[in-house]
Amino acid sequence: MSKANPNIEVSSCRLAVSKANPNIEASPQPANLPIAIPMSPDEQAIRDLLARWHAETAAGNVAAVLELMTEDVVFLIAGHEQPLRGRDAFAKGLRQLLQTHRFEGSGEVQDVAISGDLACCWSVLDVRTTPLQGGETQRRRGNVLSVLRKQADGRWQLARDANMLVLAEA
Repeated sequence: MSKANPNIEVSSCRLAVSKANPNIEASPQPANLPIAIPMSPDEQAIRDLLARWHAETAAGNVAAVLELMTEDVVFLIAGHEQPLRGRDAFAKGLRQLLQTHRFEGSGEVQDVAISGDLACCWSVLDVRTTPLQGGETQRRRGNVLSVLRKQADGRWQLARDANMLVLAEA
């Protein structure tokens, strides 16, 4: 299975198909062509949550971002000794940032693992902040490991986040 997407290699699929049903003949396609396997609704919901997080943050919609996390969320941030605890602390920091900077972020999901009402998501995040009054854009990039919790209403929310972003070339 690929780390970057929910695909398997054709050769693995052909082997599985031929073992499961010997009457099906494997196609002569090259073994390195991926075959897409549909992701689960839960994985799609998690990926949608992350995309919405980036879009709402860039739009300055703090209230919408806060809906995507649990009340007791904890952020572990590279270079900070103390974790950022709770939705209110996150809101305060984001509001301060958005008063002085434009935010642009994107992420590439590497892996999602779901077990019951908990999920882990590993992403590579790229964040750019630019002062609203002009100045150089600062870029941070790195790995993020997130733990999400499925709520009683079926929504996924971010519960824990280990953010290992470091300064990168803009």
